[in-house]
Amino acid sequence: MHNISLILAQTTATIAIAILALVLYPDAQKKAQEEIDKVIGPHRLPNFEDRHSLPFVEALYREVLRWHPIIPLGMSSRVLPSTVVSTAYFVAGGLHATSAEDVYEGMYIPKSKHLLWC
Repeated sequence: MHNISLILAQTTATIAIAILALVLYPDAQKKAQEEIDKVIGPHRLPNFEDRHSLPFVEALYREVLRWHPIIPLGMSSRVLPSTVVSTAYFVAGGLHATSAEDVYEGMYIPKSKHLLWC
């Protein structure tokens, strides 16, 4: 239940940042609306197939995520040794700590060592 609360809090905060961006930059809001009206029209809502046709809206969306990333980059979590995929630890992003010691590509990683996924 705690994880759901965190997800909802992050989503709500990101939506609030998007609204703040549109209030602070009404010209950007107007340009995005004009692009949607031109490409989509008044009879339907945008969908994922429209993303390539809405470059300004896509840029606005990415800017909001830059202002307030959905994944908190400072939260610590555990990385299990079995999560190694290809050449990187497969984790969601941010700061993570190993749950057991491990050797990865010849490098010793002690238990509870913090890793930053890139």
